[in-house]
Amino acid sequence: KHGALYEEDGKIWLATSQKGDEKDRVVVRENGEPTYLAGDIVYHEEKFKQGFDRYINIWGADHHGYIARVKAAIAFLGYDPNKLEVLLSQMVRLLKGGEPYKMSKRAGNFVLMSDVVEEIGADALRFIFLTKKPDTHLEFDLDDLTKEDSSNPIFYINYAHARVQSLLAKSGRTLEEIKAVSFATLDDQGVELLFMSLSLGEAIEDAWRRRETQSLTDYLYALAAKMHKFYYDHKILGTEHELEYLKLFVIAGMAIRQGLWLMGITAKERM
Repeated sequence: KHGALYEEDGKIWLATSQKGDEKDRVVVRENGEPTYLAGDIVYHEEKFKQGFDRYINIWGADHHGYIARVKAAIAFLGYDPNKLEVLLSQMVRLLKGGEPYKMSKRAGNFVLMSDVVEEIGADALRFIFLTKKPDTHLEFDLDDLTKEDSSNPIFYINYAHARVQSLLAKSGRTLEEIKAVSFATLDDQGVELLFMSLSLGEAIEDAWRRRETQSLTDYLYALAAKMHKFYYDHKILGTEHELEYLKLFVIAGMAIRQGLWLMGITAKERM
């Protein structure tokens, strides 16, 4: 389209240099096979046909030089290349017991995702990938993600959610009873926990605006920490404040459950 293509040396080229790329790029090889760029042109045309305001790609950092040629192709297709946003993701380094994780026997020179999932579970792996900015290197020890303490963030957060369910079960109270009570006697610690529990929307908005998912993982960890501290500092069941405290924990638990759900993780009911 728009005179973008030409044939030379038995290949078909796209004149991406006209749109800011450092040189023109081959889209069809001499043997008639399309290049990766050809596939990306088709892919992005289908996406841009959908008429969204913004398009976001997540690529490996080694694909930085690929941005200009794809944006050039989008411009030749008649679309605004500025609507395409590319997030570059850095490499991941796996450790086990402080030592580099051994390569898969099947793969030879790289680690299979299935091997890691088998060892620590999909939830833990998904969570840890979301805890770092994409443009920073991620290093984590698989052994840390099997620990049952605060050093394992997904365990720590899930434990806070499971604690809410445990309190509800032990109390014998109905949700109708809990919802009907008003917050009349919360101390400063309780007010802080309530405020943070109701701040999930801000954490999500911040993560989206900055394109940094760790805003959400940091929020959930901090919320879980406040929940655990409140639990240890206050007697909840069998007190005159029982319903009020249960309502506080139900709200906090809802924030955790919803935050994890957005990551594709189901909050645990029991641990």
